Amino acid sequence: ASKNVVAAPPATKKPSSCTEAMRQENGKYAESGIYELYLPEFLHHAFYVYCLRDPNGGEPWTIIQRRQSNDTDFYRGWFEYEHGFGDLNANFFLGLDKIHALTNSRSHELWFQLEDFQNGKRVAKYESFAIGNAQDKYELSVLGQYSGTAGDSFTTHRGEKFTTKDSDNDKDASNCAVQYTGAWWYQKCHASNLNGLYFGGEFPKDQFAKGVVWQAWRGYYYSLKYVHMAIRPKYYY
Repeated sequence: ASKNVVAAPPATKKPSSCTEAMRQENGKYAESGIYELYLPEFLHHAFYVYCLRDPNGGEPWTIIQRRQSNDTDFYRGWFEYEHGFGDLNANFFLGLDKIHALTNSRSHELWFQLEDFQNGKRVAKYESFAIGNAQDKYELSVLGQYSGTAGDSFTTHRGEKFTTKDSDNDKDASNCAVQYTGAWWYQKCHASNLNGLYFGGEFPKDQFAKGVVWQAWRGYYYSLKYVHMAIRPKYYY
């Protein structure tokens, strides 16, 4: 006798982006917050990210770095920058391994949100962004055209490897991460230093460029109040 076989429901596709993680059945996006993503071809484990609704109503963003207060030390070594540290709801760096996985899974764009202590807000966007793998020292391998209001303090870092205080991959005679108390895609050394010291506004001249600096906007002696780096898939199918 034939059995009535009930077909199993199709396996739910696990989300690989904030767009997939936040999209609801009604087509709208859920609230910003922490979501779990899966990219098995790059990382063999799920990982958590902070997904942010787009302020203009577009596709959501994945925050890969955020500074908003002085309660987290960002002057850290290679291992921590590779794997990530901090609190996803506050100050954190997602991890170079995860940023590589995300930006190499499909084409992404990049958004810097920058705010000072005088309620000034600026934006820098780059139409494409990807970094290399561990063997490439997470080189800033892809960076597209700049647009925005902050001025361009990132294009000069294109093609540079990531440097931390214990892994010197920059083009300077010294270690730029040590010199500027941060970790970044330094060249000789920087036009932006968003993992620098959280001074909280203007800082002394003898601390040249060591703060949370975006040179094109507030110069080398001003440490910003809030910054984030966020990415999202450029073309969504």
